[in-house]
Amino acid sequence: MSNANYPTSYSLFKPIAELRKHKQNKKELTRFAFRYRLAKSFEGMSAEGIGRTLEGYNAVVKLFLTYTAYEQLLRASVGLNVFGILSIDRNTIIDARLAERLRKNCKLINFLVEHSTDGTLLSKLISFRKNSNNDVVCVAYAIRNIFAHGELTATAIGTSLKSERDTLYDLADVLLNYCNLNFTKCVEKLR
Repeated sequence: MSNANYPTSYSLFKPIAELRKHKQNKKELTRFAFRYRLAKSFEGMSAEGIGRTLEGYNAVVKLFLTYTAYEQLLRASVGLNVFGILSIDRNTIIDARLAERLRKNCKLINFLVEHSTDGTLLSKLISFRKNSNNDVVCVAYAIRNIFAHGELTATAIGTSLKSERDTLYDLADVLLNYCNLNFTKCVEKLR
């Protein structure tokens, strides 16, 4: 099996995945690696007759897949006590430039605030919208939740422009890079 699109430390992880120590964390890391590979490999869906809206959905699905890998990695990282990684509800990724680009899509941010039902997430999104924090994870998490629960459509969140879609792809890339670095920290903890 090729290691294409797996985290860079996957070849180091594979031999130690069979050992008994940290069995549950290794299960979670294995799931993470496969989710990561899917998210990293995702290039888009094919749906005849949908038109440009499909391009928006592709950006949303890429981010959705990426977030599922991210949350899986956090469970294992917390279980292994990886320094600097907090529980899913407290972990942040600060990126001021990306946060500013996300804020420019007022349609997106307002939709997320309007449709988020979790009080903690809503508070983070309002703070994000007010430029009081640059945690891009709250945006990814809100998109994941609202998309998974069926209320999000690509048109409603402003994905008609290539720059808007590119911002969502960049958010997915930031999460993937974060995951790749922290997967390596997990592998080092297991060695």
